Amino acid sequence: NTIYKLTAQIGGWGQTRDVKMAIVNSSDENVVAQTHTLENIAASGSVSDYELYFVVPTSGNYKLRLTNATSGQDNAAAISNIVLKSTDALEFVDGSAVPTYAPGTYPSVKITRNLTANKWATGVYPFAINKSAVGEIAVLARYNSEDAIIGFNNADNSTANVPFLMRSASDKSEITLSNVAVAAASATNAEAGDASLVGSYANNTDVTENAGNYILSNNTIYP
Repeated sequence: NTIYKLTAQIGGWGQTRDVKMAIVNSSDENVVAQTHTLENIAASGSVSDYELYFVVPTSGNYKLRLTNATSGQDNAAAISNIVLKSTDALEFVDGSAVPTYAPGTYPSVKITRNLTANKWATGVYPFAINKSAVGEIAVLARYNSEDAIIGFNNADNSTANVPFLMRSASDKSEITLSNVAVAAASATNAEAGDASLVGSYANNTDVTENAGNYILSNNTIYP
């Protein structure tokens, strides 16, 4: 269960295109660890910096493979300045884009997140968080439309890709987890009756201002 972090510059020519990167066994037959597809690689004349995480479950001799994910003679992609090194953890930084990683079980995951003591905060991650890592976990449980009461239940764990509330008894700047099953990042909503706790991995998410929407601030949910 070694985590590897690959940094590289990737560009293309012709049209933009999608590529896949995989760690495969020495005979190039079985994929050991594969990233998400890298979409819309820059077209002619420019390159972009990428950071990719893999987790390799067993020791052995492997190869790194770059594969076009879409066909077409006029589309091509290239990779350069590759650095592949082992790293201590798969890192998530709140407020930044979700890292590109191969889904799998990672021995260590680190979340850079500022939590204020005894203040509820929202979160959504492509893996479950146990309450022992933060203190308290609460999940959306019920909604009464007649009196607009929103209810949450205490929980032992959050659910991958589903938003939740968390609270720590002390200030935190980092959450560390061990042996984490990390799924593909695909945020969904927590649902209870007609209420939804909205999950998003976008850096900026617009929320329409109307009487049916609420926001959490300073331990209070406001219309």
